[in-house]
This record gives sequence, C-alpha cells and structure tokens, in this order.
Amino acid sequence: MARIRTIKPEFWRSPDIMALSYFQRLLFIGLWNLADDYGRGHYDPSAIAADLFLTEYSLNPHGVLTDVSCAFAEYEKRDMVTVYHVKNRDYFQIENWSSHQKPNRASKPKIPALDQAEYIIHGGLTEGSVKAHGGLTEGSLPEQGTGNREQGSGNITYALDAKAPSAKKRSAQSAYADEFAEWYADYPRKRSRKQAEKAFAKARKEGATVQELTEGLAKAKRSWQLEGRDSTKIPYPASWLNAEGWADEETTPQQTQPPSKAQQYLEIGQRLSQQAQQESDRQRQILEANRNATSPEDIIPPF
Repeated sequence: MARIRTIKPEFWRSPDIMALSYFQRLLFIGLWNLADDYGRGHYDPSAIAADLFLTEYSLNPHGVLTDVSCAFAEYEKRDMVTVYHVKNRDYFQIENWSSHQKPNRASKPKIPALDQAEYIIHGGLTEGSVKAHGGLTEGSLPEQGTGNREQGSGNITYALDAKAPSAKKRSAQSAYADEFAEWYADYPRKRSRKQAEKAFAKARKEGATVQELTEGLAKAKRSWQLEGRDSTKIPYPASWLNAEGWADEETTPQQTQPPSKAQQYLEIGQRLSQQAQQESDRQRQILEANRNATSPEDIIPPF
C-alpha cells in the first residue's frame, strides 16, 4: 500500500542526490511511497516499475526494468538502499530512513528487518527478476560503460555492470557471508549492516582470521560490560572492524575499580610532600636573593 510522504527542501541539494540521474532521483522518492514506516519494502523490480512508471513500463518494459535495476546498483554504491533476502523473499531497506521520514504513528512492521537477512543482494539484479518480460540477456544490453541515450529511442539504457560493484568485490563479500552473519548476530549494537559486511570482508582479506574476529569481539564485550558502557556508546560494527578493534587490549578490573582507602591516603601524602618540598625550595630561593640584596627595595617578602 502506497503511503503519503514528505520531501524536505534540502533533499535536492544533498550531494548523494545531486550525483544521481533524474530517473534515479524520482525512483528514490517513489520508493518512499512504497516503503513501510520503517523504510522497508518488497524488492521486485517488475512490480516497482509497474507501480511508479506504469505508462513507460507498458510501452518499454525492457528499458524501464533495466533503469530500475541499475538505479538500485547506484543506490547500493552510495549506501542509500540495501537489498536483502529473507525466507525466499527479497526486500529493500532505505538507509538512514529516520533522516528522510518520521511517521507520527508507525504501524506494526510486517517486513523482516535487515538484521534478519540471510544474505545481502548486490548489483541491483536478482535471478529471475527480469525474465518475465523478455529477459535482459548479454546480447540485449549496450556495451559496458556506455550508459548513453540512444539516438531517437527516447530511452536511457545502461550496462548492468557499469555502476554495480565489481564481480571480484561481490564474490569476496559473498565468500564471507556465512562467517559475517554469525559474527554480526553476536555484535551488541546492530547498525549499518551493509557497511559492516564490507568491513568484515576487508578484514578477512587482509589476514584477520574468523577466530581472531570472534575472540576479539568477545574480549570487547567483556570490556564494555566491565566499563558499564551504555549501548549507545558502543561503536558501530563497521567502525569497530575498520579500527581493528579485535586487536585492542582487554580492560582489566584494576583499570575500572576505584583506588582503595590506603591508596588514596598514600596519594594524598605524596601530594602534600611534593607541595612542602616546592614551598621549601621557594623559601630557600627567597632567602638567597635577600642575602644578595644591595638595597631595602630589593628585599623579597617571604610570603
């Protein structure tokens, strides 16, 4: 069911929005209408195209479907929308939804949240999403990297891989998908899952083992609990991974416990002794200066 949404004036000057094509901007706003009160919606390029661009889709389903799929690839590149799979269904999550919309009375969610995803879908296309309307075969697409308007056609077509993440990048993240899902499920603050998945894959590619990441997280959780850290102060998982948090030293009880009475008295005594020594040195300097004074005006009072 489509919903009424509002558009802020600053939307049009956002760097990410200004970097999009006209079609991609319009589609992004259209997704707000299709999304629920949590920024989630069903990811079906054919249904999205039919809902938002009915006239164009009825005249040129192949071209519009290609534009929709390539737009999702661009949104993924800019961390604007994440497409994910849960129980044989595909969904999309508009990132930073609360900065776009703030529903007064959010309805009960019916679409599973991103943190329930079985895996993330990359590149804007899913198998079968384009087969229903003649398919987008390799030969039916323009050459990679063109992304130009065809003379006289009135339709904009793009190479599907022109702006999508590279196959190497997608395969690297997919290779660690199961490892990441298990690790992420144990992380106490679930935010920006897509960025976290990228950071996890990067850490694994650079040599961090699953054991190191898992044990490092367990160590961090013990430290956060010992420090009594509020959940809002725990770093986002991507930030923790990018900072190589698994290599941090664990907080010890001695570092969090207040000093004992004896230790407090000892520290007070040390400070008083230091202050007395400083005062003694000052008085000695004054006495020495007064001894060398040649006139009453040169005499320094002791206090």
